[in-house]
Amino acid sequence: MNDDIHSLIGAYAVDAVSEDERYRFEQHLSACTHCQAELVGLQAVAGSLASASAVTPPPSLRANILQQIGTVRPLPPLVSDHDDEGDDGGPAHDRPAPSPVSVESAPASIEQARERRRRHGVRRFVAAAVAAAAIVVGGLTWHPWTGSAPTQVSASQQVLHASDAQRYVKHLGQTTATVVRSKKLDQSVLVADNMAPPPAGHAYQLWYQTPAGKMVSAGLMPANASGATQTVLLNGAADKATGVGITVEPAGGSTSPTTTPVALFSFST
Repeated sequence: MNDDIHSLIGAYAVDAVSEDERYRFEQHLSACTHCQAELVGLQAVAGSLASASAVTPPPSLRANILQQIGTVRPLPPLVSDHDDEGDDGGPAHDRPAPSPVSVESAPASIEQARERRRRHGVRRFVAAAVAAAAIVVGGLTWHPWTGSAPTQVSASQQVLHASDAQRYVKHLGQTTATVVRSKKLDQSVLVADNMAPPPAGHAYQLWYQTPAGKMVSAGLMPANASGATQTVLLNGAADKATGVGITVEPAGGSTSPTTTPVALFSFST
């Protein structure tokens, strides 16, 4: 339990306190105008963190973070000025008695103590704000407060949520097909909703169209008899492609399209 009630303001601002700490701080907050004013500012900062724009990290960042996680030593706990032991490990009564505080210097000492509490509260706010956000770096999602191991974000999800994602939609009867391309990631994803299964012995094949007009195979769609939504990551480079096509081909696929495309998506530059 934290004995300095003022220092809970940072963690409280991002909902990173225990139930007991919450109760104690809210009791204090109702009567402390200083904390009320500071809380407004901290909550505004926390809100701006949540709306920050995503930036694609360099490929090396994920490996560096994973390597360094186990090498960072946690900071030691904060200790009270009234611990039972001195700085040298001996009993407190062996330490020299503190110099008397004059009446004139007492207000300054009080202000210094308040400032220390304020700085500690802000440090805890920053730490809690970081812990209260899911860290997504290079396909890695990690929630530090759960203690769980990092989990992998699929390549398809990275494309769908990329900052430069371009979406192209086709309505084919009862089917809605959407191609999402990220030039930065050099990949594309097809999301097909309620797509009818291909004829027996056949499969849907995906194609990238090159600037020269050639169709290059980008893989086969998995069999889907139920018509449920499918999310398929296309094989190959999407950056220079001018479009994506879907054709019906013999099971196992073809080296080039043998039928008229079921759908053709033209990319904008």
